[in-house]
Amino acid sequence: MIKCPVCEQFDFESDSNFQTCDVCGWENDGLQYDDHDDADGANWLSVNQARDNYQKYGVIMTDGDKQRKAAFFAARVAPDGSWTETPNPPHAVPKTA
Repeated sequence: MIKCPVCEQFDFESDSNFQTCDVCGWENDGLQYDDHDDADGANWLSVNQARDNYQKYGVIMTDGDKQRKAAFFAARVAPDGSWTETPNPPHAVPKTA
């Protein structure tokens, strides 16, 4: 069993199993479990950022984090639905309501 590094209230069944914490929603990707400052794994935020949000607000992603995540992905989906690592020009990003 591996303790959730964010809320410390949930035990993952094994390391790197991509299981989601039932308490805070953190995804157990293994990469970020080993490096608490890495924000490039399965989760949008690093362990330290998520832990800070969880302690302050009771959630791992604030509304601002969710908006930045949505904009990041929207900017990388081409008009044909394919994925690109390079953001599309601003005019290609769908507007949100």
